[in-house]
Amino acid sequence: MLFLKCCPRCKGDIYADRDGYGHFVQCLQCGFSRDLVSSAEATAAPAPEPLRVVPPAAPAAQEVELDRAS
Repeated sequence: MLFLKCCPRCKGDIYADRDGYGHFVQCLQCGFSRDLVSSAEATAAPAPEPLRVVPPAAPAAQEVELDRAS
């Protein structure tokens, strides 16, 4: 199957195919490739844990003394 102007990288034409490892799509112009997951594989695989974003700690207030050399 051919998908015209659907490549996320170059907006080229993508075709769907399969090999010994499974189904995939590949761009004819730039070679971009992505594996496709079947619905059976998607339901069998556990959902990944959501990423936790921890904000960086606020820097401690430090007093800075300036040396004034005369």
